[in-house]
Amino acid sequence: WVAVTGFPRFDAAGRFLGYRGLGRNVSAMAQSLRCAREEEGLLYDLERTINSLDMGVVILDADLNTEIINRAFYAIWNTGPEEAAVGCPFRALLEFNRHDGLEEVADAAWEDYVQRRLAEIRAGDVAPREVSREGGRSVIYSVTALSGGKRLVSYYDVTELKRREEALRESMRENEIFRSLIDNVPVSIYAKRADLRQFYVNKGWCDLTGISKEGAIGKTDIEMFGEEGQAFVDGDLAVLRTGQTQEMEETVTAADGTLRHLFARKSAMIASDGSLYLIGSTMGITELKQREAELREARRRAVLADRAKSEFLANM
Repeated sequence: WVAVTGFPRFDAAGRFLGYRGLGRNVSAMAQSLRCAREEEGLLYDLERTINSLDMGVVILDADLNTEIINRAFYAIWNTGPEEAAVGCPFRALLEFNRHDGLEEVADAAWEDYVQRRLAEIRAGDVAPREVSREGGRSVIYSVTALSGGKRLVSYYDVTELKRREEALRESMRENEIFRSLIDNVPVSIYAKRADLRQFYVNKGWCDLTGISKEGAIGKTDIEMFGEEGQAFVDGDLAVLRTGQTQEMEETVTAADGTLRHLFARKSAMIASDGSLYLIGSTMGITELKQREAELREARRRAVLADRAKSEFLANM
């Protein structure tokens, strides 16, 4: 690149003869301007990238004055450039956090606290740590050392994450209590997927059938009970097909070869994710059936005895 300065020259007749002046090589200057434009573009891209993050980001210069503050930082601290403008010292952000209730520091100890924080940032990297702020919110704070003595200070609001973790822990506790409760109910309770493979069985089911949970989960009734299981499957399919709760009596041969009578109640359930399940409960009524048979036999004998008595009296 060459820059030329001068003025045109003409002869007595007014004909153009050329320029008289100076020429300079400005290639280096042109290159500098091009680099400056590229750096300006890179800075623009960097600021847009930082502003797109959900993490609050503050970049400090070597004197710990702010060079960049992204939107997420303002959102986390519920403030704006009017209260914390780019160019302000990091100390000003600490002062703002002080009034926001981030740090519980007594007024008499505040200056020592600020100096410790600034010295920590000047020292270099600060491992992520959790700090609590007003209103029960939690923030992960960290510092990363950059070139030229600059520092990247980041804040990530984990309040919602911690709430979800607590909700998950509570849900797990409730699930443990629910499973313990179901296992201690003296009734066989089970759940099957739409393909009628066992998804859950309680202790009562295992006691009634003589099959362990490990031996039941993922199995169909036909796989566990053979031909007798087909009647169970037919009843299950009727419930899934109609969606109506059904009550029925069933029989199954126990491992010891004895015939057991059961009273079953089955219904269909659609989970929150749309998946279909069959929920059932079964009570053993073998003893009840035996007592009914004994009662019928006693009644039959009583009728025969009464008839015999009547016939005896008639023949006297």
